[in-house]
Amino acid sequence: MDIHYRNALRNDILFISRLIEIASGGFIDYLYNGIFPDKTTNQIIQDKLNGKEPSMNWEDCILAESEGGVAGLSLSYPAHLYRITSEMERIIPEERLEKVRGNYSEKVENSWYLDSLAVFPEYTGKGIGGRLIDYTKARALERGFDVLSLSVFADNKVALDLYLRHGFRKVRRVLIEPSEESPHEGGCFIMKCDLK
Repeated sequence: MDIHYRNALRNDILFISRLIEIASGGFIDYLYNGIFPDKTTNQIIQDKLNGKEPSMNWEDCILAESEGGVAGLSLSYPAHLYRITSEMERIIPEERLEKVRGNYSEKVENSWYLDSLAVFPEYTGKGIGGRLIDYTKARALERGFDVLSLSVFADNKVALDLYLRHGFRKVRRVLIEPSEESPHEGGCFIMKCDLK
């Protein structure tokens, strides 16, 4: 299977939103459940991608493509942009934000943040995730960052093993209570990879 990698285009937003939804593991569902009753989680993500939000912008995505179809994605940006925004504080109930506040505040300072890494199920096991990590490392270095960081659910063994194989190490654990939408146990690990 011939896979190539490229920067995302605006007309990729439908694929990008689906992959971000997969990568979030229900986290976005938990945050926005019921806030926009007429919109699905996927539609909310599309709105954010189109809205020039600094931490969720289609221009920050690298895509893996196979035979004309999108296979996987990496979304990354400077870590200081991964935060609870004033818009989130305005529309998301405080009790929800309190349960996830640690995930937003416990970050690796002065790092490039890998927000989302996902591959559609039919393309898993082909090394795409690893190559997307490599491209993300290169992007971080191009932008002047020598550390790449991320947050991963502690019970996501497949992702955790992938990150460990690609030079990441656990920095600390952040507790996040499981929810119906995001039933992950054990919180998240904040991880980092030194690039130099």
